[in-house]
Amino acid sequence: MKIFAILYALFAFQADVAAQAFESTIDFDKKKQEAIQINYPFSTDAVEKAIIDKFNKMGYKSKEEKGMFNKDRGFIIFKNAYVTEISPERMDYVVKIERKSRKESDETVLYLLLFVDDKNVMPNMGETGKT
Repeated sequence: MKIFAILYALFAFQADVAAQAFESTIDFDKKKQEAIQINYPFSTDAVEKAIIDKFNKMGYKSKEEKGMFNKDRGFIIFKNAYVTEISPERMDYVVKIERKSRKESDETVLYLLLFVDDKNVMPNMGETGKT
């Protein structure tokens, strides 16, 4: 799917990366949301820094969901960002970065959700390429 190649290019590191991207789901905003999951062979700190630096260079600041009772804690949100490699319109990019497992401390899972007007656009992205 074209979107995976574009997202991989957007979030790729300068070094050769053996990342895998595929469709997935994650709980956000009190419900299961369709997302893109990308697995990286790097630590969570390295992946988080690379993503934040990429958006900062494009002029977008991040907001991290915090709070002890906030179920969306740990999600990083880039509001109203314009990333032409992904879409010709502005979107909210919601990112969750976590360690793959306790045993694999240098393996990271990145979840990416795309929102327009507070609606997840992932369910409709596959339909735009169909004829």
